[in-house]
Amino acid sequence: MTRGADRAGRGRQARRRRLRDPYTEFPVDELSEPVLPRWFVLLAVVTVPAAIAVFALAFPVLGGDDAVPPAERRPPPADGELTHDVGQVRVGSGEPQPADVECDAARGLRVAGREPQRQRLHTALAALCELGAPGGVAPAIATLAEAEAVIRFAGFSRPGVPSTVDLGGQAPVVLINVGFTRAQRPRWITPLIVHDAVTVAGRPGTIDTELAARRAELAACEALFDPEGLSANCQTARQLLAGEDPKGALAEAGYE
Repeated sequence: MTRGADRAGRGRQARRRRLRDPYTEFPVDELSEPVLPRWFVLLAVVTVPAAIAVFALAFPVLGGDDAVPPAERRPPPADGELTHDVGQVRVGSGEPQPADVECDAARGLRVAGREPQRQRLHTALAALCELGAPGGVAPAIATLAEAEAVIRFAGFSRPGVPSTVDLGGQAPVVLINVGFTRAQRPRWITPLIVHDAVTVAGRPGTIDTELAARRAELAACEALFDPEGLSANCQTARQLLAGEDPKGALAEAGYE
């Protein structure tokens, strides 16, 4: 084999090796998910709106959230230290930092993650301060803050559950579904934190505590957003509470 052919062969092998894992050297986010290359993002800007439109038309056919009763969209806790069953949990490694908040009620809360994720959580907590205390939730928020609770994003193997709280450590950890790091508005996280604060202040897994948490969540939704701007989770809380028998619905979902 000639020297030139040998170099060409090595070049082809190197190209094949580079093609095996195109994400090897790409940066990753808080949960070690690859950050997409710029060309892919630009392509998505063009194609995703069309895909969303198609999905919106297909949504009623597929069933969507309407196929799951509102009470079951936040399952009661399973065995373990989580306030809601979210299946397996994947959490990032970012160290907690004090939250940038101005109101005394939330002072003491911490956020974790990389800068983009922390910024979204800061925005959600700023809305918490703006919120005041609808539904008498201020004591629950203060209790969460006094415990120096950490708020961070996490991946759940059980789809659709917006958040849960890990009570197994020295401080509570409010885990927000990783889907809120992207398409969802940061302020839509605020009612979830309200819900989780009320849950931690009560007895997770019980009907009375979950009803109180849903009421506080809906009160936060209605205080922060216009009726047409409610998130899917706000609408779920409204649907549950507007039902004929919310307690019965929660009992059927497994709450005690």
